[in-house]
Amino acid sequence: MAESGGITVRGVGLATRTPDLARVTLGVEVTEAGAADAQATASRRMAEVVAAVRAAGVTARDVATAHIALGPAWDYAGPTPRMTGYTASQSLAVRVRELPSLGAVIDAAVRAGATTVDSVSLE
Repeated sequence: MAESGGITVRGVGLATRTPDLARVTLGVEVTEAGAADAQATASRRMAEVVAAVRAAGVTARDVATAHIALGPAWDYAGPTPRMTGYTASQSLAVRVRELPSLGAVIDAAVRAGATTVDSVSLE
């Protein structure tokens, strides 16, 4: 039996680049007695966060709704859990193309009512 020839090559590559884009998820979470009130309050606060992010220099194309949720709020302090209202949460996916302004964008969002800052990533 004849062996066929061949070439085997193995290597490792490394590419580095300075990030020039950041992604961050900003959110609001509120609890109210009624479901409609919780959702309305969360929507109003999120609108204020969007306005603040836009005022900080983020374009409309770089702001998108990421998540909306509504569910019961429970008090577990007593012997039996009891429903105390509703918790509404909303989050926003934001791309920051001017990386030096990332801190200012986050600060503006928090001042406007954002209660969560998640998933900050540099690309």
